[in-house]
Amino acid sequence: MDALALDNPTGFDPGSGVVQFGKENQVFAKFYRGTKRDNFASQEAGHPIEKGVDMIEIRQFGEKDSTVEEVNDSHKMRFPQHWARYAAGREQEQVGAPLDMLFPKNPEIVTTLKLNHIYTIEALAASSDSITGIPFIADWKKKAEGFIDSLNDGVKFHQLEKAKEDLELKMMEQADLIKTLSERLAAVEKDKPKTKE
Repeated sequence: MDALALDNPTGFDPGSGVVQFGKENQVFAKFYRGTKRDNFASQEAGHPIEKGVDMIEIRQFGEKDSTVEEVNDSHKMRFPQHWARYAAGREQEQVGAPLDMLFPKNPEIVTTLKLNHIYTIEALAASSDSITGIPFIADWKKKAEGFIDSLNDGVKFHQLEKAKEDLELKMMEQADLIKTLSERLAAVEKDKPKTKE
């Protein structure tokens, strides 16, 4: 039985009909070409025959163990970007900020994390709190979360700056429109025949 089938579902996408297991931001999926015994061909030939099949390895960030299975449609739907990269023959990697940015003076920390299948700051921040065997992982994870929060704050700052610039531009346009309308009104008032009271 599939090891993932024993997990409790965490979501359902009504558009694709895919049931989600676990937190997608806490796993890394890697597709690769593997082999599988072709029992029918082996029996016909009288010796073992292997056939090439697409395989997937799913690993929780920071965990030593992983789930390895033959690829099926649910894997392709669950990890569409990883599948697309594999199908296109491109390298599959954890996408995010490199750990060196967080620990520039501590290459030993970066190496330790990479040995535990954590390659980016985002992966470290999303890693399970139950990772064992890595001293100080909780401190490193908090540092990664703080780094991501500061990035998000920076994005929010730039969004506010852009909104402020847009608002100032709109106010200038409105001021120009008011000026133009005032000039037109003054011209109409000037050309208007004067009546005696």
